Amino acid sequence: MKRLLILSFFILEMVTWAFAQTAILVRDSQPVSVFYGASALTSAVNAAESTGDIIVLSSGTFSNPGEIKKSVSIYGNGHEGPDRSYIQGKLSLRPSEAGSIDNIHLEGLYLENHFNILNDGDRSPISNLTVVKCHVTGMFLYMPSNNVVLRNCIIQGDLKTYPGSYTATNMLIENCWKDGGSFNMFTSESTIIVRNSIFNCRSISGFDNSPSFCKATYENCVLAGATLASGSSATNCVYLNTNASASGITSVGCWEANSIENVFQNATSLVYAEGAVPAVKEEYVGTDNTPVGITGGNYPWSIEPSRPSVNVETTLVKDADGFYKIGSVDDWKELKRVVETLNPLVNAKMTADINLGDDQTMIGNGDYNVAANRRPFMGIFDGQGHTLTINYNTTDWEAKTYLGAAPFGYVWNGTIRNLHTAGAITATQEGIAGLIGWTNGNTRIERCHSSVDITFTNEKRGAAGLTYNNYNDNHVLTIADCIYDGTITAGSNKTGSAGLVVYRGYGTVNISNSLVAADFEGGMGTSDCATMVRNPNGIITNCFYKQALNVIQGNQATEEELANGRTAFYLQAGREEMFWGQAIGTDPLPVLTNDESKRVYRSANGYTNDPSLAIADQSLVPLLYTRNSDNELTITGFDPGFAAPDDYAFVIPDEIDG
Repeated sequence: MKRLLILSFFILEMVTWAFAQTAILVRDSQPVSVFYGASALTSAVNAAESTGDIIVLSSGTFSNPGEIKKSVSIYGNGHEGPDRSYIQGKLSLRPSEAGSIDNIHLEGLYLENHFNILNDGDRSPISNLTVVKCHVTGMFLYMPSNNVVLRNCIIQGDLKTYPGSYTATNMLIENCWKDGGSFNMFTSESTIIVRNSIFNCRSISGFDNSPSFCKATYENCVLAGATLASGSSATNCVYLNTNASASGITSVGCWEANSIENVFQNATSLVYAEGAVPAVKEEYVGTDNTPVGITGGNYPWSIEPSRPSVNVETTLVKDADGFYKIGSVDDWKELKRVVETLNPLVNAKMTADINLGDDQTMIGNGDYNVAANRRPFMGIFDGQGHTLTINYNTTDWEAKTYLGAAPFGYVWNGTIRNLHTAGAITATQEGIAGLIGWTNGNTRIERCHSSVDITFTNEKRGAAGLTYNNYNDNHVLTIADCIYDGTITAGSNKTGSAGLVVYRGYGTVNISNSLVAADFEGGMGTSDCATMVRNPNGIITNCFYKQALNVIQGNQATEEELANGRTAFYLQAGREEMFWGQAIGTDPLPVLTNDESKRVYRSANGYTNDPSLAIADQSLVPLLYTRNSDNELTITGFDPGFAAPDDYAFVIPDEIDG
């Protein structure tokens, strides 16, 4: 189904968003159309003009658009995780009879099957094709090419010309991980540079059974399990069971290795696995004094895609990454205007703490319904650790049916991260929360801290520390490494509240490594309330709470455990990158931080910030369990990294076993 939405200054048809997948067509840096559902990409390709249009995809699975015969670029939401942009079948580019298709940019896509550059007869070579941060299941060029760039890509399968040999002029493969199949069939006249990449050309059933590397210039690479073609040159490369003995090969500063463990710090296999980032040992340094392989060079490994620049008329200033800089009340108000009247896809970063005072500005005023003048926030908002202080007092429920009482009234397929919200909300309407009123699509909340005190008296549903509602079926709300430590105060016998998420709707809520340290006061009823997420429980992993609210979810943390570092230690969960820490003796609660001085270690006497006092065993608490409102425990296993003994003694406290 195709629904056309013409933006800006035209009379518009009402559009109701009923699907998670969206494709927005951008022309001349302005959004002009939006399409919905699994066929959204196909509809956007059909609507695109022959040259220069851009398609921006949300997360979700998109049906195959068929052969693309236009110079249209496609930006997705990434190729890993549940929020990826997944394109089914083979994605094929084919020059039309009118001539070549050039200047195409593909980024942030998972391509289910082969990526093909097709040719009907004597067409001009494809030129200026750039593929960035994509997962490509084999790439076949049926024609010559000029200036093709592959960067930060996963290539699982063959990378070759087909069915015969064609010339690739000025092909650059940079910081890519090629897993399986061959890299061959390019003519000897080809000029190909492979830089800071891992090429693991093992045989894969169904692909070329004689993996080999074509003639190319290899720089700062790990070349594994194949034969280097005559005429190649390799500089500061690691030969991992690679045959580089053919005549005419130039090797400068290369190493030979016979096992993966001898080359990499953290890998025992070069078979691609989601989330893996193979980093070489310190002795393997490239010509640019950065590590050999995908973590070095000009483009160290990254999977987060960029978004195309969309021009809007605004006083806001962008940073080098294309994010609007938000550092004042006026900036916050201008961001609302941009989102709700010009472009909901904008990205923004806070550059300073902001106190809104009595200003009631909330960003995102509803689901995407242009006829009703409603647009959600759909971009990335990075608080960069700053605090937004609010003082919302809203009682006009009927006039704000689609607006939650929260800093972000409505977020669709957006990401809010690294933001601290503080202050107070007093409201009678639905959708009351310390961060987002309503969410839709696949929305992420990560590393956010809400300290907002909420008072509500509405006759509908209650309030939540982070977000009120995740609305539609097949949509996923992800909350990772977040804390709510405000207070929720209800009027007489009000129900339907939760520590993090009130209403799950028909979608899925995944909550991990998060803490509810809230106080629930006043006439808070127990009916239809839950500690983390209600209606129904959602998927909760490694979460903690101070005070339960009706349905018990996660693990309880006592006042002592919140203060002495124990809870911070478990929330950090053994991860190398800092998420949680605590200045023990100073911070009353775990804090979201990357300050290494606040990293918590297990010591012989409990927990410490001093690494010299850390004991050798820094594994997590061994026992994983859930507990219901009747204090019944369900043991679900042991934490990763804990070697459980054959016999393990459990002590059941009196307050649990009665």
